[in-house]
Amino acid sequence: MFIERLVERPRHVEVQVIGDGSGGAVHLFERDCSVQRRHQKIVEIAPATGIPQATREALWADSLRLVKDCNYKNAGSPSMVRFDVRYATAMVCQCK
Repeated sequence: MFIERLVERPRHVEVQVIGDGSGGAVHLFERDCSVQRRHQKIVEIAPATGIPQATREALWADSLRLVKDCNYKNAGSPSMVRFDVRYATAMVCQCK
């Protein structure tokens, strides 16, 4: 995610999800993928450290809502980039 270069101290957090294609989905918790080199993750830390529990639960819920609403059928990782260390609600999200 190239936007990370423009943001001070970004956090790149992914939530692993599995969808069944008919609106059912589960999450397998989150991981911090902020340590990167040349836009490639080199370290994934699970669970992500330094994230308040309420924010962690919101990430899980948002990821599940995303895959359930589109009837996602596969395993995937919605990725979020947190815009500041206070965990504002603004984020960029992609699902692969």
